[in-house]
Amino acid sequence: RVEEVFSDGVSYSINGQKQRLKNIDTIICAVGTQSENCLVEELASLPIPVITIGDAVEPKKILNAVYEGARAAYSL
Repeated sequence: RVEEVFSDGVSYSINGQKQRLKNIDTIICAVGTQSENCLVEELASLPIPVITIGDAVEPKKILNAVYEGARAAYSL
């Protein structure tokens, strides 16, 4: 569980023990259980290839999204 966000890291707890990650520049927040793919609909009208992957298709595990992303990249 993330407890606090700092300019260079975060503090979190696991099993009641507080930890801190330092020297990071990006935090990804993954929450929710529904697909959000409104960007796909907007991009569909443009003359560019659009490949929908990961939770934009349906909620799933991160490994599935990474695999789908790799397959999409190789197909371009």
